[in-house]
Amino acid sequence: MSSSFVPDEENDYIPENILLTGGAGFIGSHAAILLAKKYPQYKVVVYDKLDYCSCLANLEEISRLKNFKFVKGDICSPDLVSYICSP
Repeated sequence: MSSSFVPDEENDYIPENILLTGGAGFIGSHAAILLAKKYPQYKVVVYDKLDYCSCLANLEEISRLKNFKFVKGDICSPDLVSYICSP
């Protein structure tokens, strides 16, 4: 089944930014790669603490894309999260 989405500019929300938490882990990095490559019109920000189960090398494939940004930080830090999410 194929579905093609045609946005109605007046009623549909179209994102400009995607914040992906835990994006340096195995599953998150695959999601980040897919989003950054498939949607070059969106800014993809990966936010990760880089603890025991994550690896920055997982994001090497998209590290040079203009629409990709990596931020090292803990999701429990409200100031950093607010800063990242502010326009």
